[in-house]
Amino acid sequence: MVREEKRRFPRYYAPESFTAIGVFPPKREYTLKVRDIGIGSIGFDTELDLSREAIFSLAFEVTNKEGETVRVHTLASILWFVSEKEPPVYTAGAQFLGLTKADRELLQDFLDTLEQKKDA
Repeated sequence: MVREEKRRFPRYYAPESFTAIGVFPPKREYTLKVRDIGIGSIGFDTELDLSREAIFSLAFEVTNKEGETVRVHTLASILWFVSEKEPPVYTAGAQFLGLTKADRELLQDFLDTLEQKKDA
């Protein structure tokens, strides 16, 4: 059976070294290994048990058109997660909540440099 992509916006493969910082209440900071990213959401792996998480603060760095590194900050909401027991890893998807227009434009410029995912 062929799985049909139902996302509103395309997703892009993240560079191997791409990470984000997630700050979960009350001020627990974790490094998130980004798997893929789109204009409205992000997929990542973490060791954090996400079973009780919902809204968190997210920050990641992208390169702008001038080649400068710029940090994007936004709130995000966990949409889904799956866990693997050995080793303990959570894979999750989160939706951006309230990206500014400037950050959306910056993110789109960054996404334009990445390979688009072709989910099947």
